[in-house]
Amino acid sequence: MTKRKTSIIRFANGIAFFILLLLGCAATEHCKLDQRIDMGPYSFSVDSGTEESEKQGKRFDGGSWVQFPITELRIRFHVLRDDAKPFTTDFNRFFIDAMTLEDEAGNRFTVSPVPVSPIYSAGRYHSDSYIADVKLDPGIIGIRDSKHLGSHARDFRLLIENRDRQPGQPHRVSVQLQ
Repeated sequence: MTKRKTSIIRFANGIAFFILLLLGCAATEHCKLDQRIDMGPYSFSVDSGTEESEKQGKRFDGGSWVQFPITELRIRFHVLRDDAKPFTTDFNRFFIDAMTLEDEAGNRFTVSPVPVSPIYSAGRYHSDSYIADVKLDPGIIGIRDSKHLGSHARDFRLLIENRDRQPGQPHRVSVQLQ
C-alpha cells in the first residue's frame, strides 16, 4: 500500500472517530420520573403525578361540526435548584421550545411549563413548582400519524434539550411518563 493511500485511510478513520464521538456526546440520557435532572442553572424532576383528563373538541368535517374526545395531560415539575443569575431567564423561558412530548408514532407536542404561585425577585419569577398542560388533539398541524396518536400519559415520553450544557450535564433527556 502506498503512503498516500495509508494517509487517506488514517484521515478517514479519524473523521469517522470524530463523528462517532460527536454522536456519543449528543446521546439521549434516559431518566425516570422523580429523578433529579441537572440542566444549565437548574436541577428539577418530572413528578410521577401526571394527570389525565378528557374533554370534547369540535372539528368541521365537510358540511357539519363533529365532536371528538381530546385527552389533556398535566405534567408537574419540581425545581430543586435555581442558580440562574439575577435579571436573567426563569425556568419557563429557559425551557421554551426545549420540551416536547413524543409517542411511538412520532407525533410531537410542545410542552411549556408555567409557574405555580411564582414570586418575583431579582428581575425574574421563581417557583418551586411548574405545570404544563398538553392537549393531545389529533387535529393539530404537524401530527404525523393521527390514527396512532397516544391517548394516555404512558404512551408518551418527555424529551428535554439542554440549551446551556455545563460539564457533567446531559445534552438531551428522555423521561417515560406513566
